[in-house]
Amino acid sequence: MDDSLARFVAEERSRYVTADNNKFAGSFWRCIRYAGFLQIITQRYPDLRNAWFQNGKRFKEYNKNTTKESLGQDTITLEGGARINPTVIKLFEENQQIEEQIQMEIETFYLFALVLLDRLSQAIWCFFGPSRSGSLKAHKQFVNNFERYAKEKNIALPLSLLKLAENLRKSVLQFRDWQISHELNPEENIYSSRMTILDDSGYLKLRIIKFYGEKNREEISSRKLDELFSEIIEYTKVVTEMMRKNNYLSTYTLLDS
Repeated sequence: MDDSLARFVAEERSRYVTADNNKFAGSFWRCIRYAGFLQIITQRYPDLRNAWFQNGKRFKEYNKNTTKESLGQDTITLEGGARINPTVIKLFEENQQIEEQIQMEIETFYLFALVLLDRLSQAIWCFFGPSRSGSLKAHKQFVNNFERYAKEKNIALPLSLLKLAENLRKSVLQFRDWQISHELNPEENIYSSRMTILDDSGYLKLRIIKFYGEKNREEISSRKLDELFSEIIEYTKVVTEMMRKNNYLSTYTLLDS
């Protein structure tokens, strides 16, 4: 993971008196902590993908090598007369466990990603101080208010900052809010299902299928986590650049003041 944010904290905090040194570092270490969580999730993905493919491979091999005779031998009769195939049931259960973990990782990524973005906005708010232009206490408020906020504070903005922030609002906040935490239309989302799908590039994603009737069927898929993580890290780098160039506007007390 890119450590530009950690380097910025380590270099910048020494400029401030002890209390503000710790306040500054604490506000940003909360962001670094959640960036670490996101990295863990993206690093675990290849093992889950491999487990998913291996499960499918075992299923295909079993079907390919099964004969009428072997199928009969593999099938057992339960009390009451029901007949089951323990091998097939085991493969189905294994697949279900893998897919549940994949979906958990994806949903957790979005939850933690928004925590990171919200806390980064809060750290910026603490760094430059309150204003009349509105709060920065969440990423959504940052997107809505920061251009006016920066103008009021005379903060020099990198050209890409607001665009990156808006892109992450759409990619992270909307999916997290509308599909995971709150759901845009809960009365409609009751009639929905979640599944693990393989996209055209061979990447496993979470797909949410909503059923409002045949004419209103809607399908929404998660993003590739590694790509989304890269966009988040790029955003933190641009934020770091902005804060370093404008650190003379910080409200924290300097050692030599």
